[in-house]
Amino acid sequence: MPELPEVEYFRQLLLPLVGTHKLQIEITGSNSKRIQLSNEERKLIAESFCCTDVLRKGKQLCLVLSSGAETNRYLNLHMGMTGRIHVQGAIAENWGGRKKLGGVGGKADENTFPPAYTHLIFKAGDYTACFCDPRKFGSCNLASDLAQTDALAPDALTCLDAETIRTRILPTLTNQRLGVKALLLDQKRCVSGVGNWVADEVLYQCELHPEQKNLTEEEAKDLLERLQRIVAVATDALKNNTHYPQTWLFGYRWTKKKATKDAVGRKITFVTSSSGRTTAIVASIQKLRSRSKVPSESSSGQELQQSPRIEPDQSLGQKPEDSPSLAPNPRLIPAVDTSPKETRKRKIADLQKYRHVERRTSPRFLNSL
Repeated sequence: MPELPEVEYFRQLLLPLVGTHKLQIEITGSNSKRIQLSNEERKLIAESFCCTDVLRKGKQLCLVLSSGAETNRYLNLHMGMTGRIHVQGAIAENWGGRKKLGGVGGKADENTFPPAYTHLIFKAGDYTACFCDPRKFGSCNLASDLAQTDALAPDALTCLDAETIRTRILPTLTNQRLGVKALLLDQKRCVSGVGNWVADEVLYQCELHPEQKNLTEEEAKDLLERLQRIVAVATDALKNNTHYPQTWLFGYRWTKKKATKDAVGRKITFVTSSSGRTTAIVASIQKLRSRSKVPSESSSGQELQQSPRIEPDQSLGQKPEDSPSLAPNPRLIPAVDTSPKETRKRKIADLQKYRHVERRTSPRFLNSL
């Protein structure tokens, strides 16, 4: 799935559409259920619109359309699993070290434009770009406002200012019920733009287990600092068509069915995290630490107090061993009849809970109990 670095690269490919030229949008993938445009909206798009800006927040792209007199319209694009933007002459990109992205790209597409699975074609002057999506999980819709992008969490590349980190992101990371990876993948809760490989990369560099909860403030700050650096370096690498750093986990995580190691020879294992995603970790450095919940600000910094201990009343002649105990009283536990007859009855009762109990009630079977 294209993540923040890839989608930012797609935004840069669409920027030449911005200008005074009339933007022509041709819908070629009419059979795609994800092109959520009514007949009226398709006619509206065919009118004289100009693209005044291309926005991105997280993994969401937005083309700002203006006709001058009327209010702006916003064409929202989401890449889904395999969506991407193609521009003629820039099809066989490096993708940070991968030969292709999402099943498309590579030398097979160099001589074909628009490529297969194209659903939208954008033209402005002499510039042409297209949106293609082989698996058709991407989406497109027209809106009258920016509600879809405003609903997302702060962008991991451009919106992590000091105030946002202090007031919104740090409290979320340090007082969490979810594992840190599931939290990073939630596009509306902590930060937006982080997908599977970016989450694995930042947790690997921070030496944090994907199921770690209740990060310390130092761990949370380190995670955010490394996250910003990772997405910035990855975006520049895509723009310049170069590889990601060799020390990253990225270059070693794509062979999950084979035994593989990281850049310094540590074993990489693949597990399914609570987020439901396949996760690459180096277990020797990414250890899960047991940690209690960090007190919230509502507790005014006071530590949680333990329940008072009940001390024996010396005036009543009680001894320490007479003090109340939380251990169960063996006299109050009902005795279990362990005779062969009662044991046999309990086994038969347990068998009756299953669907095929009728087949297991023959005398021969019961005598074997």
